[in-house]
Amino acid sequence: QPPQPPTTTSKQEVAISSSSSSPNLKPKQHTKPIIDIVLFTTTYFDSPTDLRCRIAQSTLRNLNKFNIPTIVVDASPPSSGVYEALQATDDGKGMIQVHKQVKNGGKGVALREAMTHASQLPGVTQ
Repeated sequence: QPPQPPTTTSKQEVAISSSSSSPNLKPKQHTKPIIDIVLFTTTYFDSPTDLRCRIAQSTLRNLNKFNIPTIVVDASPPSSGVYEALQATDDGKGMIQVHKQVKNGGKGVALREAMTHASQLPGVTQ
């Protein structure tokens, strides 16, 4: 038989499974999230009613629910209302940050801008 890929388990799964094998062990209590991540992306939509824009808004709201810091650099036309619609997905916690693309130059430039914004968040080390 060909070798099987290694299986992985999260720290939380290990803690829970170890507690189930022995009644004296308790699950580990985590003081910070298991996965530390900052998501950054770029957007361009003609209108907030564009299906892709509505999906992006839904995704941003879900990321916000799970407290995942997210940076969006938007290159949509200024009068389209997309920037404002994307900004409205943050509920005041500051987890979703939407920035207008500053420098024209396509998606590569926008991604570098987003990465720069993400790298300046408190606690980001890489």
